[in-house]
Parts: sequence; structure tokens; C-alpha cells
Amino acid sequence: RARKCFPDLPIFSFEPYPATYELLMKRMEGCPHFTGVNLALGPKEATLDLYVYEVSTVNSFVPDMPFVRRRNLQATRLPVQCITLDAYCRTHGITHVGILKIDTEGFDLEVLRGAEEMLSRKAISFIYVEFLEIGPDRGGTNLLSIDAFLKPFGYKFFTTYLDNIRIEDANVRRLPNALFL
Repeated sequence: RARKCFPDLPIFSFEPYPATYELLMKRMEGCPHFTGVNLALGPKEATLDLYVYEVSTVNSFVPDMPFVRRRNLQATRLPVQCITLDAYCRTHGITHVGILKIDTEGFDLEVLRGAEEMLSRKAISFIYVEFLEIGPDRGGTNLLSIDAFLKPFGYKFFTTYLDNIRIEDANVRRLPNALFL
């Protein structure tokens, strides 16, 4: 979708899980101005444990996400390399990010913590981030925490978007995102 909207702009996609990264690279093969990066983004440069599940869409650095607990899913741990957005941008000469889209299954606020230099310089125009709850929850990222983190940098909450609603076994799962300017 991003490529269709912005055909000439560079897109960088970070994917730490090797099998998903491989699928991403196959899907984007031949796509101009696309760079796939087989690393995670986070608050510091380190090796972190990725909790890997049978269904890769719920893989996360957060071990006890609500939907994982509800379903009693079992994970294996996979050590993956993590870099900050600030460090990646510095190393690759990226001075501005037009749209930062974050969907990291509860690790979203940690990704933002690794972008404090860019945020301080207002070098990110739009931040589009997934959230799981409005206020404090028992795991994952909530909208109020993201807003509180971004406010001192001058970013303002603009709106929410609901990408998807899934009804599974009488449980409703919503996939909301928030846009900050």
C-alpha cells in the first residue's frame, strides 16, 4: 500500500523474524526504492529475545501479551539483533522520515524510545502507531502512554484508524492505530 501511495519515495522495512523477512524480500523483489532490514527496532542496540509463536503475526518482544495469555499460546525464544531508529538513520545518512509506521505487537513505545534524537529534531513528520488499549493495560502499548511520550517532543495526537476487526471464537479483536503529527 505504501509503495502505491508513494511510488518514488524510499521505504525501509524492519523485520527481525527470519522467515517473515524472507517473505517480505520475495514480495518486494524488484520494488524500486525499497530496503528490507533484517533487524528489530527498539530502545537500545542489543540482542533481544523475540517470542516466536506458531502464527508469526503475534511474534513479539513482549512475553505476555493479552491475546497470547487468552489463548495460552506457547512461544520459543529467538535471539535477534535490535538497533535504534536514531542509530540506523545516523549510520545510513537519513535525516528525515516522512512516515514512521510502527506495528510491533506491544513493543511500539520501545521503538519510539529509540528515536529520541529524530523526535527532538522534529525529523519525523507523521507517526502511525498501533496501540492495544486506550489507558493502562496488563501488557502491550496503550494510547495514553504513547501520547505522554510524544508530547514533550511537540507531537500531537491527530486521530485513530481501525485497520481491522476480527471475531474469533466469540472474542472480538480490534487492530487500532493512532496518527500523531
